[in-house]
Amino acid sequence: MSQPKKIVHILGAMDIGGVETWLMSILKTANAKEFKHELIVHRDKHAYFDNEIAELGVKKYICKPDNILKYMYDLFFLFKKIKPDVVHSHVHAFSGVIMFVSWLAGVKTRISHSHSDT
Repeated sequence: MSQPKKIVHILGAMDIGGVETWLMSILKTANAKEFKHELIVHRDKHAYFDNEIAELGVKKYICKPDNILKYMYDLFFLFKKIKPDVVHSHVHAFSGVIMFVSWLAGVKTRISHSHSDT
């Protein structure tokens, strides 16, 4: 049997909101034999869905974008560690950096998804 596809979602934090609520429904209903979801968040703080995420056994990594060069470096090595099949960025105006770094890290499938209402 083959390994499930590993999908890494990137967002600010798992606070209550449209994207986060949608993602929680995906995390709760995804077929674990087909897909393994993990998260990279930008803020090191307790967020609304964090307890539920932990109960589901979903891994969450923190990568702060305080310094763009350090962020790119840290994100690159995080991708190398995680080895995702897919990177799905939900970050409003920062996805270009994430897509570039994931490409450098060898991630074949990269999704930049804007959920903006502005």
